[in-house]
Amino acid sequence: LHLSIRRQRQMCIRDRLEGGLAPNAVVMSWRGEKGGITSVKAGHEVIMTPNKFCYVDLKQGHDDLEPNLGYSRSLLSDAYNYQVLPDSLNEDEKNLIKGIQANMWTESISDWGKLTYMTFPRLYAIAENGWTKQENKNWDNFTERLSLQMKRLDAQEIRYAVSAFSPWIDHKGNGKNIEVTLKTEVNNLNIHYTLDGSDPTVNSTLYKKPFTSDKSIQLRARAFKDTVAVGYLSALDFPIHLAANKKATDKNGKPLSKMTDLSYGRNTSADKAWHRFKNDAEIILSFEESMEVKEVNFNSLRYTILGIYAPKKVEVWGSEDGKEFNLLGEIEQLEESLEQGRNKVKSSISFSPTEVKKLKVKAFSHRPLGEGHHRAGENSVIAIDEIIVF
Repeated sequence: LHLSIRRQRQMCIRDRLEGGLAPNAVVMSWRGEKGGITSVKAGHEVIMTPNKFCYVDLKQGHDDLEPNLGYSRSLLSDAYNYQVLPDSLNEDEKNLIKGIQANMWTESISDWGKLTYMTFPRLYAIAENGWTKQENKNWDNFTERLSLQMKRLDAQEIRYAVSAFSPWIDHKGNGKNIEVTLKTEVNNLNIHYTLDGSDPTVNSTLYKKPFTSDKSIQLRARAFKDTVAVGYLSALDFPIHLAANKKATDKNGKPLSKMTDLSYGRNTSADKAWHRFKNDAEIILSFEESMEVKEVNFNSLRYTILGIYAPKKVEVWGSEDGKEFNLLGEIEQLEESLEQGRNKVKSSISFSPTEVKKLKVKAFSHRPLGEGHHRAGENSVIAIDEIIVF
């Protein structure tokens, strides 16, 4: 009423729909398209800004290869290929959609370079999407024209993302070997790679199809347009270790196959390679015969907004007869485990070479979460992807 009296219009984000809208209110639809479509059919003008396609503070590439900025994911191709006018609307309803909007939330953006990295080139994609008919869009043509925009950004010393031009590394373990798949978001690029940790050149192995390895690899991959390197160097290590494909259980004997299947978790809570323990974790590894071991390490996921913390303490116990266990090594990491953020934390315990038939790994959680956390009073969750043994 206050706005109407002053001949002003109400601009509402999607959340406001639950409380009702002024008849002439304009709606910004950010939780997907559903709210925008509902609003259009109710006669409201709408600005489409669904987070999957228009939020430039979301990650724009592989979780382990991108800078640790943002959350979730919105790729350059998502932004470009988003269909602003849904097919489910008639022409009159489509006319109520006034356009699209890019959004940048800066809670994890601490400097100007990070802001521009997240903004460009996705802002170009969203802008072009706003003024181009769906049938006239061409992804390959757009990415070809980006080279000129990137030269302009270089001339102004503006940091930007080359994620779409960089190799994406996917892998899947089965306990015996690891299958690796490489791809780029931009089409018509060649990927060359090495497995020994050396930087690839145009003379390195050309990627043609997925490959498997039953040995530890230090994968390095680079995309090339003709003979010119583009994008960034993608690097991930995949160890094949002594406990691979060995029996893993919790203290009650429940199988924990994820702990030894060689599938390593990405830096996201959505990756199914992570096994979540609601309290302390206790993982028992069994070997068919005695084996000499000297090190145990693993990654845990830190995703503190969800109550997922690295363990505050880790112990490794060994048994020669499979019954009686002795402490082999331990680490205290209380201070590090209390840090906030979204990343992976490596815990590594080395000890004198020891013959064992079983290993027991104990990881201790924070109980309870402290005041100030929105889940204060609850126990933290520990998420582990693989117990690596050497």
